Amino acid sequence: LRKKLQDRELKWEEIPVAQQPLYLAAEKSEWDNWMKYGSVEVCGVEESRQIERSTARENILNTDFIYKDKNANLRTPVNHLPVLPKARLVAKGQREPLALLGLVKLDAPTGQRVSFYVVLQLATNKGWLSTLAVGDIKNAFLQGKGRADQGFKTQLYLRQPRKGLPGVPSGALLRVIKSVYGLPDAPRAWFDALSEVLVALGFKQSSLDVALFFLWDPQAKELV
Repeated sequence: LRKKLQDRELKWEEIPVAQQPLYLAAEKSEWDNWMKYGSVEVCGVEESRQIERSTARENILNTDFIYKDKNANLRTPVNHLPVLPKARLVAKGQREPLALLGLVKLDAPTGQRVSFYVVLQLATNKGWLSTLAVGDIKNAFLQGKGRADQGFKTQLYLRQPRKGLPGVPSGALLRVIKSVYGLPDAPRAWFDALSEVLVALGFKQSSLDVALFFLWDPQAKELV
């Protein structure tokens, strides 16, 4: 319980003044990633004013930064770790219109526990334990399928967070290109994008667990 409390999200007002520059740098890094992956397009100020006048209010969502100290739950009286700031830019998508109408796939397939044990058993049987690895894909949701590729015809826009975004004029809106953090369909969009890449590389999707993929060598008739 203590670790969960330490690992909680922080409000900006709770961050000590001396640490705020670290979190501002984390904000910039997060925004740079949004731009790197083409998650949104920045609209001009005049265009944004026209969008505000002509677009249904429910299709313009607010955003905010969520802050965490990633070292918080690892820090102890004898393990004095420095602050490791995390700032995630999140759309407030709980009222996203299509999701409310039930027109969006909201499931996010994840591997089942039994699949995890099957992989461990195969790795043990085939002597793969020395090469078994665990990875984490950074900014995964920013690399999901584009909303147009998913068949969405309604254009969504985002307002900037309260403190604005680095290098973005005040009042400028963001045109949503991909299902960014906070949108209900973001987990599914990421899974679909990952699945397409894996299948293109020759992986086969398990019929028992859609989140489990095998690389199969047809000639050897065994896993590789």
